[in-house]
Amino acid sequence: MPVAACLAAGLPGEFVRRSPTECAAYCPGTTRHFAALHRTPAGLRAAIAAASTTPQEKLGGLIELLVDQRRSLTKIGDTSEACCRQTLIVQAQNRQITPPELDLAEAERDLHKLDLLRPQLANLRQLVVRADDTC
Repeated sequence: MPVAACLAAGLPGEFVRRSPTECAAYCPGTTRHFAALHRTPAGLRAAIAAASTTPQEKLGGLIELLVDQRRSLTKIGDTSEACCRQTLIVQAQNRQITPPELDLAEAERDLHKLDLLRPQLANLRQLVVRADDTC
């Protein structure tokens, strides 16, 4: 009997694999129940709260924009970002052409932070998708 795909939340033992037959027995009226959380509602809330507290504490410098602020920002795509990266490289190699009011070091720090943050944001987005799929 094939085992239904089981979603993993990164917490060992939180999900169990179920066969399609077991899924139907566990949740009558549907054969699409692929994952079963084995926690009480209070335990689940506590686990989620504990897991979400650390990133909030460690990333306290993140900002939250208002909708109007977000809409007014200039959006850049992959091509524009590549151009900006190349511009920073050229400016770093030729500091004499960089206007003194432009803080090149700050721009480089911002880019480095962006590069560090992106993979973590991808992991968080994937976790949210898994949680949505599980619910």
